[in-house]
Amino acid sequence: MVAALDGYLRVRAKVAGVDDHLFLTVGGRRMGLGTVHAAFHVILNKAGIATGRPRRPRIHDLRHTFATRALAQCAMRRDDVARDFVALSTYLGHGHIRHTYWYLEATPDLMGDIAAAAEMLAAEVIA
Repeated sequence: MVAALDGYLRVRAKVAGVDDHLFLTVGGRRMGLGTVHAAFHVILNKAGIATGRPRRPRIHDLRHTFATRALAQCAMRRDDVARDFVALSTYLGHGHIRHTYWYLEATPDLMGDIAAAAEMLAAEVIA
């Protein structure tokens, strides 16, 4: 997967222009939501993922998994928790850090530490 994405990114860099979307149409524009979902389902089928399940993985599930795993990594570097949480919030495109808090539900052991540290950092940035 890493090799395939690396190859795609090299080709994309040559044809993408200034568009910052990861996956583009043949014409170099961002893909429409319907196209993205259809392509994702083709990939799931080819990979044989959850073929017999009534509820199959969604693209947004990948985002959630990424966010919760990123937060779980904070457990190893408690001093960096606040900075990492603010960076994750920015990376996810949240307009306010409060929109990132719900990801903490999946990492309850870190919830208190991360929330307190992020609020302190946010207060320092605003002040």
